[in-house]
Order: sequence, then structure tokens, then C-alpha cells
Amino acid sequence: MASAPSPHQAQLERILGLAFASADLLFEIGPDGRIATLLGASRALLGGAEEEWRHWHWSVLFESADHMLIQASLEALRTVGQRRTLEVHLAPRRDGRVRRGRLSVSRVLQSSQNLSCALVLEAQAVPPPLRAHDGSGLLGPSTLLDSLEAALEGPDAASAALNLDFVCLSGLDAGLSRVSAEAAQTTRARIAGVLRAASPNGACAAQVSADKYALLRAEGVDPDAVTERLSRAAEQAGVEISAAAASIRLDAAEPDASLKALRHALERYITDGPDAAAQSFAGVLKRTIEQRVTFKTAVARRDFELVYQPVVNLRDRRVHHVEALARFEDGRSPAIAIRLAEDLDMIHDFDLAVAEAACAALRADPSLGGGGVAINLSGRSLTTPQVIDKLLKTVRTATDAGRILIEITETSVMADLDLAQQQVLRLRELGVEICLDDFGVGAASFEYLRRLSLDVVKIDGRFIANVNGDDKDRTLLKHMVELCRGLNLKTVAEMVETEAVAHVVSDLGVDYGQGWLFGRPAAAKSIGPSATAHEAQPNLPRAGSSSRQGAKFGS
Repeated sequence: MASAPSPHQAQLERILGLAFASADLLFEIGPDGRIATLLGASRALLGGAEEEWRHWHWSVLFESADHMLIQASLEALRTVGQRRTLEVHLAPRRDGRVRRGRLSVSRVLQSSQNLSCALVLEAQAVPPPLRAHDGSGLLGPSTLLDSLEAALEGPDAASAALNLDFVCLSGLDAGLSRVSAEAAQTTRARIAGVLRAASPNGACAAQVSADKYALLRAEGVDPDAVTERLSRAAEQAGVEISAAAASIRLDAAEPDASLKALRHALERYITDGPDAAAQSFAGVLKRTIEQRVTFKTAVARRDFELVYQPVVNLRDRRVHHVEALARFEDGRSPAIAIRLAEDLDMIHDFDLAVAEAACAALRADPSLGGGGVAINLSGRSLTTPQVIDKLLKTVRTATDAGRILIEITETSVMADLDLAQQQVLRLRELGVEICLDDFGVGAASFEYLRRLSLDVVKIDGRFIANVNGDDKDRTLLKHMVELCRGLNLKTVAEMVETEAVAHVVSDLGVDYGQGWLFGRPAAAKSIGPSATAHEAQPNLPRAGSSSRQGAKFGS
């Protein structure tokens, strides 16, 4: 029978175990939470020698927002032996900046009551981290989705078990309203610590609503043990809760489909609880993957047709150019197709497929559209240089690049306008002109106007449809047109459906009009030089009769 190690041997093994952690700071925590041993760069990091920090409670080393996270992790290590690595911050320095790093907690010697900690810090001190309003360190719903997206696309996603838990603590909010503010704050901090400690690096747990939480559960963590610790945290304040949880498995092979299903599941979770969220996720994920396969196949096979809607000069009603719009066999509108393509992260392929088809049609029939063809390009594609590389090659196949107008469609805000401007300049250098679609929707429209080199602005139809009877819409439209004229930009009014509206927008100085009054989307053969743009408008001049055929869009 092997003899017990001597105190000296045990201490040597302990120090060697810590040294192999390659940490900046190595310390042991005793059963009472006090620092038993401390090695490393204590003077540089903490401002004192190692001996000065011994017997202090470990919490003095760290920012207060991380205390409950570390405490919950230490408790889990003592009770179920879960070794954890956490993202933490040292207590702030005098200048308010903090050191950020990773803390590993483990047992080097199973016979010891002490817990071993190794802290590896980033090179530079950083400003204080952004925290939740209550200092809990929990994420919000949108930040949770960002973290989940990073996890799904991370290098280890394929081999990791990515389980998202929905945890509902019914009665927590009502119960805490009956205790003191201090007790309520402490309890919420404990609950946040338990949730964070159960997530990878303590960094992917969120509060979704008053009693509802979600976390990406770390591998090896028992979900039942987590809910048990949450119940105990509430009991310490004398609050009884009913804890319910449901788990979903995220599919790293289909990250975009998983994220789309997650957004829907989070909405169901808030209204209907964890079980409904899990069921909703499974159903939406299945449908999304099916949609993705169907849509991807349709785009790859070019199982869509292009139709063209005329855009006329409001002064003489002659067709100036046409807009190319995609139609699938199910009759899906271009707006729905674009939204679906963006949801499934397939907008790049879709944009390029439509551009290739439009340029091929223009090459086959140079008279198409009179002045040229407008092609939609999403903001996501515009800010992806590889997409613009392919688009430029496609446009060069057209008869005249100057007969191509790119309409920038933007259903979500473009974050990198400097990059967008670089790609706009590349297109303009080839002779392509640029139109900003749906102008006036959202504050970002004016920032686009300021930052991007544009030629044409298409004013959103919501400002046009009622302009004949709404003084506010008429005033807004008037100022938009004056602004664009001052910037030497041409304007297009969409959704022009009556003569009364056409006269108003023309009187206000809008250059071009688009809408059912001038023609519905139709096949290319109906837009050629031998046909009017719309059978309902027999007096509309023929597309090929315009003296602007082949002219620049801005002319």
C-alpha cells in the first residue's frame, strides 16, 4: 500500500502543477475562500508582493461583476468536480482600466481541500467592460444571438456539442419584489453567476425577460444540476420558484438556418415558455433547411425568370429604362425573394444570378429597356468585394456598361460605409451608375447620401402613394427632391398608380416615375421596341422611340 506523500512532497507537486499552467498568476483558494498560496507577477499585476495577498479573500483580485461567476464555478468544482475556464477581469486600476484574461479553476491534488487557479492575462489593460444595466454580466437577447453566431461559425463548432438551454424561473420576479432591495440584488447576482458559470468561458448566458434566461451550455455541464443550483440561489432569499428548462441542439453544419430558427424560438420563448420555444425551433429549423435547399437549387439552376418594369421620364412619359425583377415559379415577389435570400445567407448568389441573367438579356437584345436596365444589389453584396469582383466581370459582358444601373437595396443597415464607397467607385469607374433604393426609410438613408457616390435616388413608395391627399407626404417629398437636386442627383418616384399622383410628383420636380400607371412587370419581349410598356397604356411611347436610347442614366 503506497504511503501518503510528505508535506514537502505534496507542496512540491502543488507548485509544479501550478507552474505547468504557464500562467501570469498562480494561486490556491482554501475552503474558507482565502488565498493560501500565490505565485507569479503579483507586484506588477496587483501592486504588492506575494506575501501581502495571502490570507485575503480571492474576491479582492477581481472586478465585482465577476464575483458571482467565479463563486458559482468554485462551488461547482467542489461539488461535482467540473473544471472550468472563465473570461474574467481583474479589479480596476487607479486609472479605471482593467486587465482581462482567462481564469482556470481545478484540483491539482484530489486529496487537497484547496482549489487551484491559473490566471492568463491579455497584454494590454482595457477600458471597463460593458455590462448589463444591473451589473450581472448577462447578455441581452440580441447580444446572445451575436454570441451564438460566433459559436456556430467558430473553428471548434463542428466538434463541439452546442446546446442552448431555455430556463424559466417562474415566480422569481414576483418573489424578489417582496424582499429587500439588497437581497433581491444579491439573489439576481447569484443566479447570473450560476448561469454564466454553466456557459463556455462564462460568457454566453442571457436574460431574455423578467423570469426567462438562456445560455449556451458548456460541454460536461449537467442541466439538472444547473436548475437545482438556481433554485437554491432563490431559496437563500426565501423565494420559492418553479424552474422549467428545455434544451435545443444547434446545428453547426447549418449555422444560418439555426440562427433563423433561433430568432423565432426566442420570440416564442418570451410569450409561451421553454417547451414551446424548443418545439418551435425544431419546426422552424426543419422548414428553413428545406427552404435553403429549395432556394439554393432554384438559384443554381436559374429556375426563375426576369420580368421588366418600365421607368418613365415624367416630362414626356417616354421609357427611360427598365428594372429587372426576378420571379420564381411560385410567384414569389422580388421583395420576398430578397428577404429569404438574406435570411438564408444566400443573397450573394442570388444577386449575381439576377445580374448575369439581366446582362445576358441585354446582350441578346440591345434595345431592351431603351436607356438600359436597372439591377438590384443588396447592401450585403455591395460590402463584399469578392461579389463585386464577379459582378464587374458580369457587367463587362453587357453591350455597354453605361446602360447598367445598380440599385442598392438595403433591408438591414450597412455597417461599413467606407468599404461600400470603395465598391461603388469600382462600379462607377467601369461606367455603371448607382441608385439608392427606398430612400427616406430609416435615418441611415441620409448617411448613405452623404457617404456614397450616387447618381440616382429612388424615393420609397410610402411617400408617393398618398402624396395627392396628404400634406405631410407632399412636404416631405418636396424637401427630398430639393435635397437631391442640390446634390445633383436624379430622382425616381415608385408606386405611381394614378394620373393625379403622377402630376403631383412631376410638379414637385421628380425626374422619373415607376408604377402600375406606366406598366406592370412584363417579359422582355413585351418591353422591346415593337411594344408599349403596358397594354393598359396604349398612348405610352414605345421604348425604342426614345431619343435617349443608349444614353447615360443620369442624363
